[in-house]
Amino acid sequence: MGLEAAMSHDSFLDDDELTSIRLQYPKSSRLMLGTTANLQQPAFLKALETRYPLELSLECRELHVPLRLLPFRQARPFAVFLYSEAPNAPWELIGRTETVLYDEYIRFVTKLKVCCATERDRQKILRVELFDRRSKSEHIEDQTFVGAAQCTLEDIIAEPLLRKEMALGESRVMQPGKIIVSADAIRANEKCARLILNLDMGSSTKRHHRVFYVLSRQLQSGDYTPVYRSEVLSREQKRFQPMTRDLTAVTAGVDDKLLRLELYQFSNRGSHIRLGFMQTSIDKLRSCERHSRLLWWPNAAGDGDNVIEVGRVVLIETVVSEEVLQFRLRVTQ
Repeated sequence: MGLEAAMSHDSFLDDDELTSIRLQYPKSSRLMLGTTANLQQPAFLKALETRYPLELSLECRELHVPLRLLPFRQARPFAVFLYSEAPNAPWELIGRTETVLYDEYIRFVTKLKVCCATERDRQKILRVELFDRRSKSEHIEDQTFVGAAQCTLEDIIAEPLLRKEMALGESRVMQPGKIIVSADAIRANEKCARLILNLDMGSSTKRHHRVFYVLSRQLQSGDYTPVYRSEVLSREQKRFQPMTRDLTAVTAGVDDKLLRLELYQFSNRGSHIRLGFMQTSIDKLRSCERHSRLLWWPNAAGDGDNVIEVGRVVLIETVVSEEVLQFRLRVTQ
């Protein structure tokens, strides 16, 4: 997988991709990444339809990944989620994130659904292990271990803003960084529509760099968690691939929740530059008329080529039904 493909690879965990087989996670095992066998669903995740689930998001800050400064070696972090019934119980692998290019501020698209309906659920221990993908091999032991952190689910939901910050431990690197686990309640709807988002770069939009976009949802803390990361668009291309997701996966079941669409200049080194962003909600898009102009916040003046001049977003097309919500947006100059 190339660097751009690794950056844009979206391994969002749909319920039907998970199985109910329990899988032990000893340090000496050779587990296969990217296969259904690795995305095992333990017993406390089976009853998502009858319980009130939480969705956990992961971000990393101030990372110090080994080998990241080598000229021919770009760090590509990913994380795995494990849980344990008790401190001395074996760890079970329950999911993993996508692989991204190294940055000091990483937000993973992949989410983990958990249930905190009972006291027993809340006392389960969640462990996050961070790796640097150094090999095309799908075996975990062939990757570079960066660090780990763990807490109970109760530790997360006890935080005032449902946001738990932890320092990475068990690392050979001094001050390896920290991870932040945020929780968001998911309100499941009986009929979940599909959301299709099309984003075009207008013909008058001058670009000298490759770009991609990230769609994020606002959390209780006021931060944003990404729910979709697009592919990288070349300088000549004008249209992104359509984003297709269950509406609940994007809005957490709350259609007036604030969404943010951020446009980035792609960098092979992982230090992507944000060009600007727009904020809206599904309810607002539903109510907008065709050719409505949505507000666009460019980067601060003085950034030169990193600013889209007089940037704005136009709603070109809207299709609304009980089964499908489809919007086409165009970034113009």
